[in-house]
Amino acid sequence: MALAKQVLDAINKQINLELASAYIYDAMGIHFAGEGLKGFAGWMAKQAAEEKKHAQKFISFLLDMNEQVRLEAVAAPKQSWESALAVFENALAHEKKVTASINGIMDAARKAGDYASINLLDWFIEEQVEEEAIAQGIVDALRFLADDKGGIYALSQELGKRE
Repeated sequence: MALAKQVLDAINKQINLELASAYIYDAMGIHFAGEGLKGFAGWMAKQAAEEKKHAQKFISFLLDMNEQVRLEAVAAPKQSWESALAVFENALAHEKKVTASINGIMDAARKAGDYASINLLDWFIEEQVEEEAIAQGIVDALRFLADDKGGIYALSQELGKRE
């Protein structure tokens, strides 16, 4: 079953967005490493790896559907932030952008009656609920901590334990 052009184009665009997400999280991790917040850096590295897996899941789907995968250039991400809070606010905003994109693909898949894509996208929608909730929780914690450097360092250490 061939995918509707609108769905195929949107999934290819999503692959690029997932790879851009990996770049963004890598840049955030590098920033944190430079700030001495190794726990946050490690958390971001794991997040980047997860985003690469998301891209691969979309790629595998298109290949399984005998569709063409089109890899596009990935723009260089922002490289520095003024605070840990600013980094995680940026991460949360980015996750919301990813959610909106996936929801748009779901709308197109439903309109096309594309049940295979709907099945795939159900998984991604559930994943995005989790991604946004985690990012929001970290933002909330950092807002609570404000300028408490000891608290921020402790939070970094805690997040560094991520499996």
